[in-house]
Parts: sequence; C-alpha cells; structure tokens
Amino acid sequence: MSESSLGWARVRSSGAEKLRRGAWYPVLSENESDRIIVATTRCNVTVQRNNLDMRLYRPAGFSVVFRTPSDRNPVAGTDDDMGLMYAVCPWSGSRVRLDGFPDQLECPNCAYVGPVLWDEAC
Repeated sequence: MSESSLGWARVRSSGAEKLRRGAWYPVLSENESDRIIVATTRCNVTVQRNNLDMRLYRPAGFSVVFRTPSDRNPVAGTDDDMGLMYAVCPWSGSRVRLDGFPDQLECPNCAYVGPVLWDEAC
C-alpha cells in the first residue's frame, strides 16, 4: 500500500468484515458524507465513516487489538491464532504476537521496529 494524501483509516472493533482490525488502510475517496473508500491489497472497500478511526498520516506504531472470546476467529486452533490480544504492524499489516506489555516491537514479516500504541487499542 502506498502513502495517501487523503489519509489513513482503521476499522473500529465493530465495523466492516472485509477489513482486519488494527490494520491501517489508505483512504482513496471521501466523496460521500457517510462512506469512505479504502484500498486493501485485494480490492477497494467501502465503509461507513462512523466505523473508522481516521488520520492524515500513517501511524508509526503498532496497533493493539483486544478480541473478546465471542469474536469471530477464522484461524482458531491453528498456529496463526494470536489469542485475545495481539499487535498489528503499521507498515505490513501483519499480526504480531504480544508477550506481556512491550513498549516496542519488531515485525517478523517486514522487520519494521516501532512503539506499541497501547493507548490507542481497538
């Protein structure tokens, strides 16, 4: 995903099923008052504005995702299951296991190192 002059958006805990919680997506269009179009690696997705956190610039820190036991988890019981709390890399969008409460992480996918944004969990 490339930098976007329209900003970046992340789905809130309840929101679009096609977007991964914690991952930031470039905003492609804000033409409609209640809908935003974001770019994913597979397609463009239209989302209601009230389901998104939005920023002008891509965050430099890892998002923290808190899941509830009742949240849908398509990888439950596999090696890809991150449990109820995990981080998401701001550059690659990869999920990262959290052991304890670190101040910073390194992404195992892209090697990006950055702070963990505990105060902006979703």
